[in-house]
Amino acid sequence: MKTKIQLHAILLSLCLLPTAPCLAASPTGTAFTYQGRLNDAGQPANGAYDLRFALFDTAQAGAGVGVVVTNVSTPVVNGLFTVTLDFGPSVFTGDARWIEIGARTNGAASFLTLAPRQTLTPAPQALFAPTAGVAASATTAGSAATANGVTANAVTAAGIASGQVVKSLNNLRDNVTLAAGANLT
Repeated sequence: MKTKIQLHAILLSLCLLPTAPCLAASPTGTAFTYQGRLNDAGQPANGAYDLRFALFDTAQAGAGVGVVVTNVSTPVVNGLFTVTLDFGPSVFTGDARWIEIGARTNGAASFLTLAPRQTLTPAPQALFAPTAGVAASATTAGSAATANGVTANAVTAAGIASGQVVKSLNNLRDNVTLAAGANLT
C-alpha cells in the first residue's frame, strides 16, 4: 500500500513539473531536405559523390540566387541520395526558383552540370509566406489587422493595446497577468 501511494505521489509530482520549456516553439530555420536520383554512365549510381547545388531565378541562364552549397562525399545507393540544403534566409521571397545540380565522383577535378534544372515546389518556398512581407513590423501588422476584422492598432510596438483581451471563461481574471492598462472585459 505504501509503495502504491509513493508511486502516485511521484506521478503527481511529474505532472506538476513546469512543461513550458518542453513545449516552447523554436524557429524552423532555413534548411530543407532534397532527395534526388543520380545515374552514372546510364546506370543508377552507387558510391560517394560530391554534389553541388545552386539556385537560379529562371529555368535556363538567368542569375544565381544565394550561395552555392556543396555536399562532399554524399552517399548514393541505387541512384538515390538525400541531402540537407541551406541557401540562407533571404533567397525564398516568393519568386520562382530552380535548382541546378552538379555532380562528380568523390574527389574528381570538376563537376558535371546536370540538366535540366529542377523547379523547386512550394515546400521550400513556404519559408517565406506570400503575405509575410506585409507584416514586417508591428506598425504594418496593426494596419493589416484592420483589413482582417481585427480592431485597428490592437497590436502595437509596445504590445497588446488596452481592452483587446476578452475574458472567455468565468474567474479567468484571477489567473491572467496583463500589461499595465490592459483590462479583461
